[in-house]
Amino acid sequence: MVEVVVHHLDMTVVLPDAPAPPASGLAVVRETVLRLAGDAAVAGWEDDTALALAATGREPGMTPVLG
Repeated sequence: MVEVVVHHLDMTVVLPDAPAPPASGLAVVRETVLRLAGDAAVAGWEDDTALALAATGREPGMTPVLG
């Protein structure tokens, strides 16, 4: 599920009119980052899309924990 959501986000860069990934998928990404990196890694990240992009190194903001 995480990989599907991340690749969906990749496609929205190329296809800006594409719909965003579902909130349920982004919630799975958040939970995965939480379990891998702990509470401190997700603290302050209210936007799950931004968190997913940062956690994969696609945007700055954290050391990537998903790859």
